[in-house]
Amino acid sequence: MSQNIFSLSLKTIGLLLTTVYFGVSFSAHAASQPEHKAPGKTDVTVPGEALYKPVSLAWFSRFHDQSLDRYIQQLLNNNNDIKSSESQIKVAEQTKRYMQTSHWVPIQTAISTQRDRYSQDSFQNGHPLKQHRFIFQPGLNSVFNLDYMNQYKNQLQLLDNTITINKLNRDAVTVDHLTLLAEAYFGLSESDRLLAIQDQLIANKQSQLEIYHCLLDINLATQQDILHTQQDLTLYQNTRNQLASQRQEFSSRIQNLISIRPDQHTMDSVTFPEFSSQATLHPNEVSSDDVLSRQDVLLKFFAIKNAKSNVDMQWKSAFPAIGINSNLGQRSFTWDKLFNANRFYSSFGLNMINPLTHYMDAKYQLKQAKFAYESSVNDFKSTILTALKETQDLLYTLDNSDTVGLKQAEAREAQLNQTYEATQSNMEQGLVPKIDLLKLSESKLSTQADKTQKQFVYLQHCLQLYKASGAHIS
Repeated sequence: MSQNIFSLSLKTIGLLLTTVYFGVSFSAHAASQPEHKAPGKTDVTVPGEALYKPVSLAWFSRFHDQSLDRYIQQLLNNNNDIKSSESQIKVAEQTKRYMQTSHWVPIQTAISTQRDRYSQDSFQNGHPLKQHRFIFQPGLNSVFNLDYMNQYKNQLQLLDNTITINKLNRDAVTVDHLTLLAEAYFGLSESDRLLAIQDQLIANKQSQLEIYHCLLDINLATQQDILHTQQDLTLYQNTRNQLASQRQEFSSRIQNLISIRPDQHTMDSVTFPEFSSQATLHPNEVSSDDVLSRQDVLLKFFAIKNAKSNVDMQWKSAFPAIGINSNLGQRSFTWDKLFNANRFYSSFGLNMINPLTHYMDAKYQLKQAKFAYESSVNDFKSTILTALKETQDLLYTLDNSDTVGLKQAEAREAQLNQTYEATQSNMEQGLVPKIDLLKLSESKLSTQADKTQKQFVYLQHCLQLYKASGAHIS
């Protein structure tokens, strides 16, 4: 009896090992097979092949600004949104590793108890069965589903796409925050420069007001002149308060982006970039490869790949599921011999599951997947057209209205500088009153403020182009 049990146990263990070997061999063979093609798949041409490119920081090196570079590094290291998107990548990578390890043949322990009841005329091997019988079965169990349609490959492809999509989401968040940080930095430095100009304008107006008071005493000025000067002075003071509030807003935005509490951070000194209309900070063109490498374009592209894999999986799901079952254990019929086996048991076999209504469900799900695939392709095409239009519009704005505006401001500033020098020389010779020189200085300062504002608008459009190119311009 013990030899038979031992022989039966060896056979059962052999069947389990055979199942493991067969499952691994089948998986390796299936992975080498070409991908199944769903019949009747919608033929849609995808324009171009989108390629992933990492985010580039080369454009910011044009400014040679150590403070800006330091803020960018703090953003990349500390920003909570970027850290959260990095965690999503790790989650997707761990999900893939879990799926790869879980594809091996599972062997698990199984314990079952049951109490059977039989009729009085039930017999087994010529002996009548008791009306009530207790059965206790501890053992091992293995169930392996045959991947004869190679669905495992589709699932791995979906997980690979998910990892890349999470990387693209991370890059999109990074580019968006980089743009906001640089805009806030340039806005902060612009505010500092405008505040300095505004202080000079206020001092200039105060000097004019003092002169008008003196001229009023000798009847060379009127109360109307003093009133207009006071109104201008009040306007300049209000503008300065607005600029101070705007500077504080830019400063708070930077601290929020680098995820550092205001009481734990001291703002670095900022410098507004010096550049002219001749030294452009934007490229003459943006290549189509850069547009195809934009994060939103790539996200739509991988949506197509996911939709395509979904079509294949829905087509394969119409086929029945086939699996291999193996069991090995002992069986006891009495309470006093729970772990002192009365007999051993083993089993090995195939099972096929195919719900009766499954074909109809799979048919509609396959149609739905095909429509989703067509929709994702159209979204991809639309996103490319939108990206191309956005970059072309920004390039046109930078090359025309922004550059022309800067040239006009520079020409007006140069003209006023010449006029100011000539007027100052005449004043020193007593040919021109000081009030005229102060008014000319006021115009000169206003032109400098206008030029600074136009430069900031130009920088904003450069940042928008940087973002529109997917952070790939240099």
